[in-house]
Amino acid sequence: MRKLRALLAALLLVVCGGCGRITSDTRIFRYDIAEPVENLDPQFSTGATARMIIGNIYEGLVTRDPNGNILPGAAASHTVSSDGLRYTFTMREDAAWSDSAALTSADFLFSFQRLFGAGSHSPYAADYLCIKNAYEILAGNLPVSKLGVSTPDSKTLVFELDNPNPFFLELLGEPPAMPCNEEFFSEARGRYGLEMKFVRANGPFVLDKWDNKKYILLRENTAYRSERAALASGVNLYIGRESAVDLFLDGKSDVTMVPYERLPDLQNKGAGQQSFEKTTWCIVFNQRDKTLGNPLIRQALAYTVEHENLTESLTPNFTPSGVYIPPAMQLLDQSYRDAAGDKAPLGFDTQRGKYLLELGLDVMETSTLPPITMYVPDTDVHHLCMGQIQQGWQKHLGAYIDVEAVSAAQIESRLRSGDYQMLLMPFSPASGRVQSMLDVFASTSGQNYTGYHNPWYDSLLLDAMDEGTVEEAAKKYCQAEMLLLLDAVVLPVYFETTAYAFAEGVQGIEVSPYAGSMYFKYAQRG
Repeated sequence: MRKLRALLAALLLVVCGGCGRITSDTRIFRYDIAEPVENLDPQFSTGATARMIIGNIYEGLVTRDPNGNILPGAAASHTVSSDGLRYTFTMREDAAWSDSAALTSADFLFSFQRLFGAGSHSPYAADYLCIKNAYEILAGNLPVSKLGVSTPDSKTLVFELDNPNPFFLELLGEPPAMPCNEEFFSEARGRYGLEMKFVRANGPFVLDKWDNKKYILLRENTAYRSERAALASGVNLYIGRESAVDLFLDGKSDVTMVPYERLPDLQNKGAGQQSFEKTTWCIVFNQRDKTLGNPLIRQALAYTVEHENLTESLTPNFTPSGVYIPPAMQLLDQSYRDAAGDKAPLGFDTQRGKYLLELGLDVMETSTLPPITMYVPDTDVHHLCMGQIQQGWQKHLGAYIDVEAVSAAQIESRLRSGDYQMLLMPFSPASGRVQSMLDVFASTSGQNYTGYHNPWYDSLLLDAMDEGTVEEAAKKYCQAEMLLLLDAVVLPVYFETTAYAFAEGVQGIEVSPYAGSMYFKYAQRG
C-alpha cells in the first residue's frame, strides 16, 4: 500500500496549469459512464448507472452528507416515537415536481405501495420489511392498502414499523424510496421510467436528453427548493467514448475512475483524487459440484492459503485479506471493520488443512482429489496471485487445482449458468448497507449462484433487520459474515482500492464507494 499512497498523495499535492478545456457553461460537469441506461424507474431499476442518475434527479424524504449524516430532503422535519416504531414526516411547503406541481405525502405513499405491489413487487421490497404488515403483504396474505404508511394530510407522512430499525432513515434516502405520482404513473401506461417524457424529477436536476448512443444530459431543476441550493447547473454523462482516463487527461471530462496502472499518468496534472478500499476478490466455490459441495474440502483449501505471502504477487492497490466485507463499508457513521475486526476464522493452518482434506476424502470414499478447475480473470495480477495459491495447495495438500485464465464476461456467464467449480471474482457493495453484501448468499436471493443454503445464516440476516440498535445489528452481521467464511462459501483473497480523479479546481462532487455512485448537486470549480 505504501507505493499506492505515494501515488495518490502526489495527485493531491502537485499543482500545475493547463488542465484542460471545459464546456461553455462552467457549472456543467462531464463524466463518462460505463453503459447505456434502459430504466429510470426508482422502485425497479437495478443498474448502477441508472441508480446514480436517479439519485441526482430525485430526492427522498431525507438525504445524507458525505460523512453519512442524515439531512432533511423533501421533508422539512421528522419525529420518531420513543419505541422507534413510528416515524412522522412533515413535507416542505415548497416541495415540488419539476413541472412545478406540488409534491405531496401521497406521492411517497404510492411509491411504497409500488414496492409491495401484488404480482410485481420491487426487487428492493425486502429492504423495507420492517414496515408494518410488509411481510404479510409480500407473502400475499394482506392487500397493499394495509401497509404501515399513511397520509393524515397532504404534507404529513407516517410510517409504522413492526420492529425498530436503526437504518430506517438511511433507507428512506435510497432510490427505491423516491416519490412517484400515481396520476403521472398511470398516464405512462407501462412506460414509466422507460422514456424521457415519463420521467418526472423532484431533485436538483432534470433529465434533459436521453440518447443511449451518445449521452444523457442532466440540467438544473428550476422548481427544486432546498436548505442548500444546488451549485452545479448540469451534468453531461457521455456513453461509448474512448478511454475515460485519456479523455480526462485531454481535458474532456471532469471526473473519472482511474485504474491503478494509469495513476502515474495523472501526476503533474493538478488532479485531485479520492480512493476507497471497496472491493473484495474472493474464490467462489460451486456447492452444487460433487467435490466442492463437501464443506471439508472447501475448508481444507481455505486453511492452506497463506495470505501474508501474497503481497509479493500483488500491486499496491491490492491488500491481502481473509475477511469478506471491505473496509469502505459503514454502519451509519461507524466503520463495519472497526466493529467486526479483520481476523479470518479459517487462518493459515496446514496441519488442520491436511486433516480436513483427509476427512473430506473419506466422506467421498476416495483417496485422491478429483480434477478441479478454477477460472480467474485474464489479467497478470490475478493470474500470478492465483498461481501462487495453486502452488501452496500443491505443496501443503498435494492437491493440484488447474487455473484457467478467462475474460471477466466469461466468469460472469459461468457464475450465472453454474458452469464452474471454482472461480475468482470481485464483490462490491451495491448500496451503503452491509446487509446488501451479505444478502447475496441468502437462500432466497436471486443472486445466490453458489447453491449455499443455511437456515441459520438466513435467520441472522432477518434478525439483523429487526434489531433496534446499530450495535446489535452489527453483532448479527458479524456472526453472519463469520458463518459465511466458516462454511467456506467464499474464500476472500484480497481487497482492491479504487481511485477517482477530479480535474484541477473541481470540487464538491460526492463519490460514494457504493456502486461508484456520484452526486453532483454541490459540484463547483474553484
